[in-house]
Amino acid sequence: NDLNSRPTVRLQDKSKYGTFLNGKQLPKEKVLALKEDDIVTFGVADHSYRLVWLPLVFCCSRVASAEKAMLLELGSSLGAHMCADLLSGSVTHLAVTEVCATEKVALALILGIPIVSPKYFQAIEKRTSPTTPLP
Repeated sequence: NDLNSRPTVRLQDKSKYGTFLNGKQLPKEKVLALKEDDIVTFGVADHSYRLVWLPLVFCCSRVASAEKAMLLELGSSLGAHMCADLLSGSVTHLAVTEVCATEKVALALILGIPIVSPKYFQAIEKRTSPTTPLP
């Protein structure tokens, strides 16, 4: 997986008051692909939102091969990347089946990298709303 690859984010205006992309009103019902740094404004709101891509890069510690294969497949469907080196500077999460005193766990704690279980990634995949809590 290429860390620079991005998923396609699409926007379709079905609103009552219009949706604006980079200051221009979108045609109703037309689906447009967004790109990095696009600015979106909904209706007459004073708030605008900029599209920024933050890659999901995880490293594993003490995860069985079958579970690691599942994480690779799941990660790929989420646009995530697996990295072997926790100190690469790009890792955003450490995946562990069980938290044990390992070098990677200690480093994750020191570096402030969230330690999550494989269930975390499964919950992301099943999530239908940003308000749905993650494990």
